[in-house]
Amino acid sequence: MTAPNGPILFNNLTGSDTTDSGLGPATSVNGAGASTTASSAVVTGIDTTGVSAGDLLFVDSTSGRKFSIIASVDSGTQATCDDTFDNTEASRNWGIGGKRATLESSQAIFADPKGGWVVDIEETGTDYQVTGATITASGDTTNGYVTYKSSSATRPIISLENSGTASWILGISANAVRFEHLAFSHETNNTVVNGLVAGATTTIAFMDCDFTQVNSTQNDHALWFSVNSTVCDVRVQRCVFHDVGGLYFNYSQAITGILVENNRFADMGSGYYSTSAIYIEDVRGAKVVNNIIADASGNGIEIVGKSDGAIIEGNVVVDSGGDGIEIGCQATVKRNILQGNGAYGIHNADTDHDDYYVADWNAFRNNTSGETSGIASGDNDITLTADPFVDASSDDFNINDTAGGGTVLRAATVTMP
Repeated sequence: MTAPNGPILFNNLTGSDTTDSGLGPATSVNGAGASTTASSAVVTGIDTTGVSAGDLLFVDSTSGRKFSIIASVDSGTQATCDDTFDNTEASRNWGIGGKRATLESSQAIFADPKGGWVVDIEETGTDYQVTGATITASGDTTNGYVTYKSSSATRPIISLENSGTASWILGISANAVRFEHLAFSHETNNTVVNGLVAGATTTIAFMDCDFTQVNSTQNDHALWFSVNSTVCDVRVQRCVFHDVGGLYFNYSQAITGILVENNRFADMGSGYYSTSAIYIEDVRGAKVVNNIIADASGNGIEIVGKSDGAIIEGNVVVDSGGDGIEIGCQATVKRNILQGNGAYGIHNADTDHDDYYVADWNAFRNNTSGETSGIASGDNDITLTADPFVDASSDDFNINDTAGGGTVLRAATVTMP
């Protein structure tokens, strides 16, 4: 694959299907005379003035591929691309660069990217609205992730604006897709029960994203990976979830790995299938580490079923309506702080296999039903007699110096096996 000359830029206030931006010459190069051949990657009838290999060519084909990176500039009117445009057509609108006015007018960029592409969505103070259709990204792992990101200080909002029956903002069918520094919204009161659904991919990552505006009135899950998923690896890192249904992974034996790390969950609503902030069932090798979970409707973290090998470490779970952590599988549960939860700090829901877990170095305070249930206390567990946080009510979960609280945690010397 030809290396792109830079990121593909989006701006919802300027640009159109046929004008240049970012990944093309500084002077606009576009027109209406492009010809394609289904059996060839050669495109004729274009102006290649200032165009270089690695620029992005848009051809408004009637169906199929509309974008490809230019592999070579053959003449002043011809270029060879990395990919064919699927149809034998003439007099098609075309443009070098690929900037588009809105995501709604740009859904083709989600339908035919290649591994290694970076789509930089510029923040302009206006939501990027998607109406009436699911955006599907399809790429390959040969050249790495297809990355959709923003370099702006404020996360652009990708919002579904549809009062019909569309089920999700992003239906992901690809091999390696990453979303970075974006916000997702599901604002209309339609009848769906999920905010985002993903399936049929190899690797998907959400990093530094904001899900606080996913509509909670329909009991959405912010991210839902369902029985039909064939995802091999899922990463959710440094994201913010507030007043939404939680993460839901269910009956997805094809998922071989989940990493939920360094996220912030607050005031979590009741998801359609689970009230837990993080719910994982039948997924082996899940890792839930270093998250802060406050005020979940149900359990803070729940990992059950055929999810052997789960690692639950370094999490803070406070004021959940149910258990802080509920396990029903072989799991390692260490160095978590469980305070003020409505049931147990840690609850083993599968006592028929109560030798399947390793639990130690966990800290407990004021959990309504007690510290543990169905699981023995670890030799190094800590019972707190004071709030260990600087100011949890203001979302400051740094450890304080209060006697019986933060000082006890600071004094603990964790010896890992």
